[in-house]
Amino acid sequence: MAIPDFQTFMRPLLEAIDNLPEQELKTVKAKLIQYFKLSEDDLREKIPSGRAFLFDNRLGWANTYLKKAGLINSNRRAFLEITENGHKCNPSPILTPPVI
Repeated sequence: MAIPDFQTFMRPLLEAIDNLPEQELKTVKAKLIQYFKLSEDDLREKIPSGRAFLFDNRLGWANTYLKKAGLINSNRRAFLEITENGHKCNPSPILTPPVI
């Protein structure tokens, strides 16, 4: 699968940090890699300038816009937490399959 655009990262990113006091960024990255079913080749893909990996770039932009919207917080480097507004915007889980 190709790496999705940063907008597609937003909801899974919220879901990955929901119901936890604080989540380390590398744990969030692992959850998103699994969610999007990305291969090693996908993760090696770089942005056109060749200066950064596309996955990290897209995750960074999603992170930035969610922070600007007040949906997530980062009180210390490489750690994320969802805000009260973020809880309200994340109505149903998508990372975990429904229990039947």
